[in-house]
Amino acid sequence: MYLGRLPGTKEPRARKRLGAFSFYSAPMRLIAGLVLIVGLAAAAAIYLTAEEEQELSTSYVIVVDPATTKTYMRELERFGGKAAVLFDEFDRWFAARWHGKALGVTVAWISVGAAGVLYWVATRRR
Repeated sequence: MYLGRLPGTKEPRARKRLGAFSFYSAPMRLIAGLVLIVGLAAAAAIYLTAEEEQELSTSYVIVVDPATTKTYMRELERFGGKAAVLFDEFDRWFAARWHGKALGVTVAWISVGAAGVLYWVATRRR
């Protein structure tokens, strides 16, 4: 018994199910818009409710982070090289993105990026 396609005949096309979800559809573009709206609203709420950084007062209290001193940086470079100094600076920059008003800006950029990727997936052709 032959189960393959006979020569000269066309195989039947697969039917699309009615109401089936597709990543290349209008609902996916709607989801991208919702991600953008909700993300930007959350970012605005975080930014507006975040506490301001404390201003320096007129008192003479000096607080120095020991990790930013020249001695620390010199020792870090001595033991780990220039790459260790660069990674340390990047780590401090990245950690600063998750506090206060900077967190609101970070959430906004993440939501814009996520919505952009979802919209791109929804509009590209198969």
